[in-house]
Amino acid sequence: MFFACMSSCLFAQTAADYFIPLQVGNSLVFRCEETAHWMSRTVYETVENTDSIEGTCYFKVVGSAVLDNELDKTYISHTFWLREDTTGNIMLRAVDLNGSGILDSAMIYPQEGPFFHNGYLQAGYCQVSEYKDTTYHDSITSTSAMVSTGVGTYYNCICRRISRFDSTDSVIWLEYEWYAQNIGKIKNDRITPNPHTDILTQINFQTDVDNTLPKYFQLKQNYPNPFNPLTTIDYQLPVPGHVKIDICNVLGEKIASLVNMERKAGYHSVIWNAEGLSSGIYIYSLKVDFLVREHRKLCILK
Repeated sequence: MFFACMSSCLFAQTAADYFIPLQVGNSLVFRCEETAHWMSRTVYETVENTDSIEGTCYFKVVGSAVLDNELDKTYISHTFWLREDTTGNIMLRAVDLNGSGILDSAMIYPQEGPFFHNGYLQAGYCQVSEYKDTTYHDSITSTSAMVSTGVGTYYNCICRRISRFDSTDSVIWLEYEWYAQNIGKIKNDRITPNPHTDILTQINFQTDVDNTLPKYFQLKQNYPNPFNPLTTIDYQLPVPGHVKIDICNVLGEKIASLVNMERKAGYHSVIWNAEGLSSGIYIYSLKVDFLVREHRKLCILK
């Protein structure tokens, strides 16, 4: 059973602005001092690499920890496969909580669902769900919180409250998370069970140049369209790969191959000269590492 309460508005920002930027190599480093339930440790949230799930690119985000008394070991707490959609929601497709960090061992959902979404930009947002005898509350208590961390003080932070209740309405899980713009989560405060606090101590992000890379695969509409005989096709890659752009007729027969090579992540274009072909509708497609990412129609008009 699922309920959600959210007033409608236009967002000047998106949820992705408050999430760790999904670029390979980005990481956040936290410290948790010793408590009655936890050893002192360093905690990492890292965008390790990318994986393709049914032809869509997802970023593998790994949470891990190194205990102060076991510096030679790394414990993986969670692995999520995430992507940003075109409206700025962070979407989840697969999760692994068993410490393997391998897609083959993960739970892959039939469809992706919201993981950190635009509803979180509104103070007072509340989502309630029920499973068996447990009720889950996911709410935003503030969008203007001030948080001091090991790397500075941040303003206008999102404060997220996550709580669970048993059948007697007793709290069995309660924690708060704070998110800062252009960084992501900067603090986590577990109240119960096993209280502890993770506080940001280091930000390891790629350069501004690297952060200009596209966040998803896209094959754009050719221009001009209709055309005769030249047209330009733009496409973008969030990660490098073997790219193929083919032209087919409406029967699916390939009539031209415009690109068939390794290309770097970034923005690219190719010009097609359709001289000698008759007027009509044709199909062009983008394949990366032999998986079809997208296809569109174009029109030759003579």
